[in-house]
Amino acid sequence: MIYLIERFSFIIWFLVFFLCFLIETKRKDILFIYFSISSLLSGIYSLFVNNIEIQIVIFIISSLIFITFIKLIIDKAIEYNFKFKHEKYMEDRFCMIIREENKELDLYKVITKSGIYKAKYISNMKKARKFQICDIIYDDGNVIIIK
Repeated sequence: MIYLIERFSFIIWFLVFFLCFLIETKRKDILFIYFSISSLLSGIYSLFVNNIEIQIVIFIISSLIFITFIKLIIDKAIEYNFKFKHEKYMEDRFCMIIREENKELDLYKVITKSGIYKAKYISNMKKARKFQICDIIYDDGNVIIIK
């Protein structure tokens, strides 16, 4: 049985990656993305080494590193609307939703190549979801409008 797990550990790690990524898309906060990245790292490592114990240690250590260090940095950047450019208006055309800010007002935190912004989502068809790519249709310097 252990031989089968070692032999197909890449498939198991990929399933863990996919499951954590699906859970992340349904949650408000960013947490499970770090587990999915860690499982992907363990899966890549499993292609070279068949020792399942080392793969699990890599998963645990990389998860702890991502959660303690990277999560703090990304959460602060999202909280302060970190911008890469200092211009009042950005020139980006697309963005990706990373977090829900206010469900009643359809406000979301989005990331573009220029930085992280607060955006108002408008659509009469469906609700926005995390990691959805949207078009930027208007930017007034404070809040952008996405569709």
